[in-house]
Amino acid sequence: MSKTLTDSVFTFSRGSLQLTAKILRKQSASLALEVQNILGQAVLPKPDGATENRMSDCFQCELDSFKVRAVVENLHLALAEAELSMHSDASRAGEVIMIKALTDDWILLASAMFTKLQQE
Repeated sequence: MSKTLTDSVFTFSRGSLQLTAKILRKQSASLALEVQNILGQAVLPKPDGATENRMSDCFQCELDSFKVRAVVENLHLALAEAELSMHSDASRAGEVIMIKALTDDWILLASAMFTKLQQE
């Protein structure tokens, strides 16, 4: 299976970006807007055979490393808050899982950016 642009850690789906922006809005409205603005960029080409689902549109993330770090830090704060509230409200378990998955994606991006910087 060949890798496509949408397989890169530098790409995020529309759904991931929208959810990230929604979560960040509470802690940092300006950072949430930066993430939301990625959706204004051109959609990356979809691999052959991909469904025409708008939420699966992928975008290249071109935030600088400081903003990516801020995204990760704010997602960690949101995750801690969701985990605490999950003890009294079990219905937030799905939210915790989603925030963990988003955090992992953004950490992968940060790691790739760090590796790329070391190679330069």
